Amino acid sequence: MDEGLFIAFFVGLALACIITFCYMLFFMLRNIRLSSGDTTPMQHDLTNMMILFQTMRDTVEQQKSLARRFNRTIDAKVNEVRALTESTAGLDERVQTLETELEQVLNQAKEELNSMRRRWEYLQEQLPENSDGMTDTVSQAAEPKMDNVQHPAAESSDSKEDEAKAPDSASPPEEKTDPTNGHSSSSPLRVLPTRKESPGLDPLESWTGLDFGSSDYDDDDEYDEPEPDNEPSEPEDPEAARDAFRMLLNMDSPTMDPNPPIQVDDETSDAVSITPVQQRIYEYSDAGMRVPEIARELGVGKGEVRLILSLRKDKTA
Repeated sequence: MDEGLFIAFFVGLALACIITFCYMLFFMLRNIRLSSGDTTPMQHDLTNMMILFQTMRDTVEQQKSLARRFNRTIDAKVNEVRALTESTAGLDERVQTLETELEQVLNQAKEELNSMRRRWEYLQEQLPENSDGMTDTVSQAAEPKMDNVQHPAAESSDSKEDEAKAPDSASPPEEKTDPTNGHSSSSPLRVLPTRKESPGLDPLESWTGLDFGSSDYDDDDEYDEPEPDNEPSEPEDPEAARDAFRMLLNMDSPTMDPNPPIQVDDETSDAVSITPVQQRIYEYSDAGMRVPEIARELGVGKGEVRLILSLRKDKTA
């Protein structure tokens, strides 16, 4: 009896352990599935959606900025086009007025040319007809108007009159009226001898221009500067000359003072005006050093040293 209860107790305990283990395994697998299978993709999806929304927001902002810039550019272009149209409108009005004025001037010039051609043709028609009976009148009218001009047509008419010696040369010629302006042909303005030209020649086409003189003029010949006769000679020792010139430039030049100072001794004045290089050259010279040694010691030219020593004021005779 006791053994049966003991076995039943162990069997029930084993079943309870098995059931508990299964229950725990079930919950463990469920938690694992929920944690790994469902929540992680949802979090990734939410993150991707947030990134997508932020990208869309940035894109919209960029589009807005581009639209604003485009609108400003369009407004600027419209203003430029408006200003150009206003300026061109004013220019068009000026061009139209100038065109009308030019047309009027051209019409007047054409009318004047036509009238001049008609008068010229009329004169060409009238001059041969009146050459026999109007020679004296033409010569008398031409003398006060044209003193130094002799036309071949007038000379030929005079010679014909002298050879023919017509008795009616002194009789007054028959007056003929000009149909264009109503003046008589015996008027001096209509019977003056003029140069014969071809009827089809245009006065504007026969114009050859103005003569401004010879164009063979060379400006370079007049403004050429003569070369100097005396060219500077090159010194024998260029380096010594350069060194001496540099020394002269470095020397202190005395300035004119309106209030001259009180004169002092020669030694003090020399001490004031002497540069350090001159002082050292004087010291080396007094010590008995030669010019090449002084130049080598101080790094100056020999000519410069000689010049400084020659310009020394306190040198002994």
